[in-house]
Amino acid sequence: MNAGSRDMLLGATGLITGAILLNEVGAMEANKNPLFDYGVGPVLFPKALLVIWLSLSFLILVRAWFFVNEEAEQVNHKRLWSVVAGVSIFVAVIPVLGFLVSAIIFSLLLPCVVGYRNLKVVAAVGAIFPLVVWYAFTHWLDIFLPSSILSVGF
Repeated sequence: MNAGSRDMLLGATGLITGAILLNEVGAMEANKNPLFDYGVGPVLFPKALLVIWLSLSFLILVRAWFFVNEEAEQVNHKRLWSVVAGVSIFVAVIPVLGFLVSAIIFSLLLPCVVGYRNLKVVAAVGAIFPLVVWYAFTHWLDIFLPSSILSVGF
């Protein structure tokens, strides 16, 4: 498979999946209770993310038209399935450890799994990025993230 075909497949899959999810979010908004209609609705953020998703998928499709003849690099299947397993474990332990603890562990381990070996950068990003995301969601956006059963705030 060449790079253009791969990217066309990825872009088309992203567009179809994003459109289905955007339709589902629209249905959720149509069924909302008018008694709880205050300020910005709970579907604004997912809708914004889906619009970004659809835009990026479209850009991938447009980019694929120009790289149809390039040969794609070989996929390391062991690394790919390790990332899939890591993301699955991350999602499974969020309810137990909470978002922050799970995200820190995930952010520290994933770069090592994919082959990034600069430990100073991994440690800095693994510690700082989840804290910034957690703080932004809980304090600026007022979106509650799953808490750890080990502590009250994280």
